[in-house]
Amino acid sequence: MRIRLLDGTGVVELKYTFEDVDRHGNVRIYVKKGRKAQKVRLREPIGSAAFLAEYQRAIRGETAPKPKLATISGKQGSFAWLIMAYKQSGEFRQLKDSTKRVRSRILDAICRKVGQEPCSEFGKRHIIALRDEKADLPAAANNRLKILKVLFKWGEEADLIEHNPALTVKRLKIKTDGFHRWTEAEVRQFEARHPEGSKARLALSLLLYTGTRRSDVVTLGRQMEQGASLRFKQTKTGGWLILPILPALREEIGRHPTEHLTYLVTEYGHSFSAAGFGNWFRDRCDEAGLTQCSAHGLRKAGATRAANQGASAHQLKALYGWADISEAETYTREADQVRLAESGIHYLERKEGK
Repeated sequence: MRIRLLDGTGVVELKYTFEDVDRHGNVRIYVKKGRKAQKVRLREPIGSAAFLAEYQRAIRGETAPKPKLATISGKQGSFAWLIMAYKQSGEFRQLKDSTKRVRSRILDAICRKVGQEPCSEFGKRHIIALRDEKADLPAAANNRLKILKVLFKWGEEADLIEHNPALTVKRLKIKTDGFHRWTEAEVRQFEARHPEGSKARLALSLLLYTGTRRSDVVTLGRQMEQGASLRFKQTKTGGWLILPILPALREEIGRHPTEHLTYLVTEYGHSFSAAGFGNWFRDRCDEAGLTQCSAHGLRKAGATRAANQGASAHQLKALYGWADISEAETYTREADQVRLAESGIHYLERKEGK
């Protein structure tokens, strides 16, 4: 959303500006002139003369240079040295901030173990050992391997190392029934990282409290509200859904006043594509330490929560717009098994005189 200021002639709209809210609820103002331009944060008090001067410098491209990164530390040729060199590279610096944080966290954890080891002595078996340290969490193990491959590939292309020891190491096989189903603990972990009022929290609420696919959640907006419900056409099936807006969702939507047609918009004020939203939301999951979680997994979590709290297969079918009731019965069978086992477990006890 562009910034509007009041001057002696009326309301003035500042071109190329937009707002962003950090995880603490603080509003940050940015300038981005052109799709390929670098965004610049405005730090002066909004509306002040210093703010307007800072804005003018930003649109003219007269921004202060970025602070220099620390010089490469660690013994030359060591793993720690390679990581620091990578962090100073143009390739790394062009990554999204969230991606930088995730990669740094993983690389730094490895560095604490093998940081002083010479890269020249790293072989395939060493990479396998680092991967298998996370074997109990195969998604995390494969993510660690992926980042190691990126690091060594960059080092080889930059002529800092002679070979990529991770090149032929395979990912661990993950036995799964599809997208990971969020647990209630994972939902709480995401909420702890992304507070009420953040865009990430709004996305979570829309996914969880409507049960929509990512292809539908990016289309939801106030123009679809009919009284206390949302009415929309599903992208995948073409079927119409009318869903009551739960109080928790209504409260979160109310924290995000907007003039846009959709509840969720990019930092440039445009609607998300389904794929773009999926990637953006995965980054928010990574920030919360939930590398195994995705937007689709929340659809499963919602259906599980509803079934565990007594929703019938027909109710789930109506909520999620499933054409075949067998999909809903997957969740109700699991919930029924737990309830029936709890009510019937006492039959396994030995009775007096039996």
